[in-house]
Amino acid sequence: MNVEDVLKLKRIAVVGMSGNPDKDAYKVPMYLKRAGYTIYPVNPNRDEIAGMKSFKRLRDVPRPIDIVLFFRPGEEIPKFIDEVIEVRPKVVWLQLGIYHESVEELKKHGIEVFHGKCMMVEHRRLIGAPSS
Repeated sequence: MNVEDVLKLKRIAVVGMSGNPDKDAYKVPMYLKRAGYTIYPVNPNRDEIAGMKSFKRLRDVPRPIDIVLFFRPGEEIPKFIDEVIEVRPKVVWLQLGIYHESVEELKKHGIEVFHGKCMMVEHRRLIGAPSS
């Protein structure tokens, strides 16, 4: 699967989505929402983010989930691996600057892994910014 294929998927669980409009963990998912994606915030400290119900855990998100988009430090990624395998997304995308070798385990379960790129930047580059 390449980036263009990933951008055709529409249901995204955002682990670590922020309620702070100044943070990329807010800006990127809100951009994707405006571009037509369904966003499921996952943040145990929030009940709601930008009018969307926020889920405490990844496994609480309605399924199917196409993409799990991470906005958590790399050293926290291992604690999510079992839950990602349980919810079986097609793709895990580690936002720019985030990586942990534990994600390689996901490939054994048929889950594609992308890292080293920003999903918003790739969307703008390949598809164009959403109107509005």
